[in-house]
Amino acid sequence: MQTEAQRALYWELEQITESVSKSEPNSLKNWLNGIWQVIVNVMTTSDEPKIWTSTDWFGHIWWNVYFPRTGQTVRLNSEEEVRIWLEEHLHLL
Repeated sequence: MQTEAQRALYWELEQITESVSKSEPNSLKNWLNGIWQVIVNVMTTSDEPKIWTSTDWFGHIWWNVYFPRTGQTVRLNSEEEVRIWLEEHLHLL
C-alpha cells in the first residue's frame, strides 16, 4: 500500500515525464533537472504539515493538509476549517 507521500512523488514523476515528452530536443536535460528537483524535495521534507489549495471541476476551492509523519491528507472547505482541524488534531499526529 502506498503512502500519500509515495503517491505524490509518483504523480510528480509522471508530470515530469509528460512535460519532457512534449518539450524540445533538449528534453533529457529538462527531465534530469526535474528528477533532481523531486529528489531534493523528498530529501528536504520536514515533519511540518504541508498546506495548499486545489480547485475541483466545479470551481470549488479545497484546502488540503498533508502530514508527512503519518502520510495522512485531509481536505477541508476553508482556511478557518484548517485552523480548527489543526488545533484539534495536531497534538495527535
